[in-house]
Amino acid sequence: MKYEPTEFWGQRLTRDWSLRGVGHASYSEYYNRYLYRAKVRALGRTLRQHRIAIAGKGVLDVGAGIGFWLRWYQAAGAGQITAIELSKAATNRLRAEFPSARVRCGDVAEEWFWPDRFDLINAFDVLYHIVERSRFLNALKQMTRHLEPGGYLIVTDVFPPYEVHPGEHVCFRALDDYRGVLDAAACSILSIRPVYGLMNGVVFDRLAGPRKRWRKMLRGLENVAAPLLYALDGVWIPMSLPNTKLLIARRS
Repeated sequence: MKYEPTEFWGQRLTRDWSLRGVGHASYSEYYNRYLYRAKVRALGRTLRQHRIAIAGKGVLDVGAGIGFWLRWYQAAGAGQITAIELSKAATNRLRAEFPSARVRCGDVAEEWFWPDRFDLINAFDVLYHIVERSRFLNALKQMTRHLEPGGYLIVTDVFPPYEVHPGEHVCFRALDDYRGVLDAAACSILSIRPVYGLMNGVVFDRLAGPRKRWRKMLRGLENVAAPLLYALDGVWIPMSLPNTKLLIARRS
């Protein structure tokens, strides 16, 4: 069956309104909490590295899901927070849970028929779920167009040497695919930081290999190991590991 993003994410979030539903469905809710802690850590370190204050900033959260990042940016003191979410059901729920935010239902890969510009655009774990290349490029272009001069764009991907399709709803893209669009929009890459090292499958997926039965047997051990893997990733992650990384760019 062909991957239809609106239907796929609408059904998934309706069925499971949790970090597991919006995050990595192959892992437990407990493990996903540590994955999100790692995302927050990577983002916090990046913002501190570049001395970026969130307070008062106009923020757009792309692919808001269950509102994890909306809540995070609110707590960080952001100014006007806007979200764009693909699922209509999720949009309605976000509007109820975050009445002070402007939540729009729409597809980030389509033309944005609203003029707003933002000081910071947050797109965690979104662009690699846009599997059609033309739509991915259009989504990235739309985001750069809606950045204020001096604004920041935050995206995550694996940035492999070439395009990789590990699943029907996932396509990891090379850094050059991003750099072409960013350069054309006068957006300079400030840094790229690993989000996960030992987490997100590097240890237990490799131990199990193609044996699905082994993978299920290792699930409990993986949960027990989550705090340790998270702690070790906080010390040092080699950039060479094929795992999720955070890219931050600034528009001139």
